[in-house]
Amino acid sequence: MSVYDAHTALLETSASELAEVLRRSDPTTAIPSCPGWTMTDLGEHVSDIHRWVLGQLTGAEPAPAADGTDLSERFATGADALVAALRERRPDDVCPAIYPPDTAATWARRQLHETSIHLWDAQDAVGTAPRLQAHVAADGVREVLEDLYPRQVRLGRAEPLAATVEVTFSDASGAATLTGTDGGTPAVRVTGPAEDLVLALWGRRRFDADALTIEGDRAALDAAVATKLVP
Repeated sequence: MSVYDAHTALLETSASELAEVLRRSDPTTAIPSCPGWTMTDLGEHVSDIHRWVLGQLTGAEPAPAADGTDLSERFATGADALVAALRERRPDDVCPAIYPPDTAATWARRQLHETSIHLWDAQDAVGTAPRLQAHVAADGVREVLEDLYPRQVRLGRAEPLAATVEVTFSDASGAATLTGTDGGTPAVRVTGPAEDLVLALWGRRRFDADALTIEGDRAALDAAVATKLVP
């Protein structure tokens, strides 16, 4: 299975699981990891993003969500349409994307991470023990440090960081690097489970978790964490 097909399949699974949480839960349930949000807010947020991305893929304005239908049904319908559109395309098919390359593959990856993180939020809110697959979480870390953060800088939403930060995983292969303007040797290295790392980067956990090892300049890590790394 190609990376593109794997991302699309994992997106489909995550969306299906989130639709089930939406169906079973009280819509007024508070989302602790997204202060001020309810389950309804979370479901509508992800559903709106799915519909917008569908428009980026197809070049057409998505049909409005059906009025009067249950949120879980509206969510599932939109997610199914997004997955179907991805499967109708090749990974290198050109379309506007949030970061390079401007292809369908970028959206399969981005929406897998978007949906997986918010599935974690929803499961956490209802007391289910949420888990992110290590290899998916590791790629989520790479996306934040190597794709989303540079985009934030390009858009003027974040100041460029001077120090380079390197992240390695105790349960997945590879590493991720936030490249600072100094362009030199990493000032700080962080090692730990990929899930803990991606959740920390998205503000769901703290970087002082016992499972993480931090070597080098802690101030450089604190500066990165204080920066608006993600949209």
